[in-house]
Amino acid sequence: MSGQGPGGEIEMTMTSKRYPWFRGAWTAVAFTMAVAGATALLFRNPSVATTETVGFVFLVFVTLAAFFGNGASSIAVSLVATLCFDYFFLPPAGTLDIASPADWISLGAFLLIAVTIGRLTASAASAKESNRKLMDEMGLLAALGRPLASPADLTLTAIAEEVVSVGHFPYCSLHVYRGGRWDHAVGSARAGVAARVEEKLLQKDSPLDWTVMVTENDLGVRYLPIRNETETFAVLAVQDDKATMEFLRAVASLVGARISTTASTA
Repeated sequence: MSGQGPGGEIEMTMTSKRYPWFRGAWTAVAFTMAVAGATALLFRNPSVATTETVGFVFLVFVTLAAFFGNGASSIAVSLVATLCFDYFFLPPAGTLDIASPADWISLGAFLLIAVTIGRLTASAASAKESNRKLMDEMGLLAALGRPLASPADLTLTAIAEEVVSVGHFPYCSLHVYRGGRWDHAVGSARAGVAARVEEKLLQKDSPLDWTVMVTENDLGVRYLPIRNETETFAVLAVQDDKATMEFLRAVASLVGARISTTASTA
């Protein structure tokens, strides 16, 4: 597998991973501008700009902001929509003052409904995305399980290459402690990452030293210990910023089951 394809995909998703506010921020900005545009259009057409029409249009934008962004973006759009509703469409227009107690109730009800709909929509969208990701990961685990369960003799390098191929990881390496030393196998030679990780590995000669690295996330690499009943006998190193830890632990478990039944080395 070439480094260009998966590498580019990883780079495109790193902003969302490192800066979780990014998606919500651009969504909030986009739909705030949509609210502003709708406000200008409705304000210039007072014959159709009833409170019911304005409220419905603004709620549509709040719902879309929650669906494409998150709960925070929907709340931001809700607040902007509430201010526009008050300033332009509730008397006296052109101020944030509200003359009628009934308008206070209308504005408060609008804000409450907008926030509630936004939160519910964001929760539903998040649950749908989580379910989709879970199904995708289950399919990947099934695809990885087939070659690992085959009777063919697999070296450590071949196992690491299977993990790279199925998981679309830009980097994966497998490290097994045998006979008082570590055997290292790299499944994807992504030059910069591979060289720096391998340089780090040279400093790790004992199981105790190596397992300290499990808590690190150097170079975007996650270190997953593989244990038997008594000790950590292998470590799977994967560079990834999308997969859940549950998925990576399941991958490590499949790899551990395979290498515990073979004496092959790279």
